[in-house]
Amino acid sequence: MFCHRQKIIFFLTNCTQKYKMIGNKYSNLLNSKLKENIEVRNIQEGWKEISSNNLITMYSTSYKGHQVQLNKFEGIVPVNFEKAAQFYFENLDDQKKNRDICEQFFKIENVDENTFVAYYQSKGNQIVSSRYVIGVQHRIKLNDNEYLITRDSIDEHPNSPKTDAIQADQIISATFLKKVSQFTTKLEIYSLFDPKINLPTTSSNFINQKKLESINKDLDIIKQM
Repeated sequence: MFCHRQKIIFFLTNCTQKYKMIGNKYSNLLNSKLKENIEVRNIQEGWKEISSNNLITMYSTSYKGHQVQLNKFEGIVPVNFEKAAQFYFENLDDQKKNRDICEQFFKIENVDENTFVAYYQSKGNQIVSSRYVIGVQHRIKLNDNEYLITRDSIDEHPNSPKTDAIQADQIISATFLKKVSQFTTKLEIYSLFDPKINLPTTSSNFINQKKLESINKDLDIIKQM
């Protein structure tokens, strides 16, 4: 019998092999970030509840000395996990509409059926100017009942639009979708977005509440798929 640590190592090794089999030009990035994207799920202590509704609870915790907090959104939601994976991987248009602070969110390069490069830009306001991130989005089926969707930042891309916005860093973006039943899914979203500025507490709280609201809007759309 494997011990818990051996199971994790075996699981990570298998996932890493799946990434290497992709063979696209972003394989090194995906492979290097895979372990971190999975290990955030194993953080058990330090989470502080920030907000909640009838489906999703939001937590935050300090992470590896970063000035911004790592956020976790977690809940059992009434949607099919395959449809949820489809939505969070490829439906950028509706994700943009559901996020009040989002100005742009679109593909700038298709890599393969499970990988593309996306451009995200937030709206600016009187406190924080517009920010943008270029990220490689990837979908992997961990097993028959679970998906992981990641988005890992890159510095530049030839198809990225010209902008006056400031480049931010999506340090962690990992969405786990696990089947509970045919129409019920365990949703876990881990996000650490560094805007490269110290935000006032009131602004951070406002952004966090908007994130929670956007997930509820996502679920309404997934239910209709």
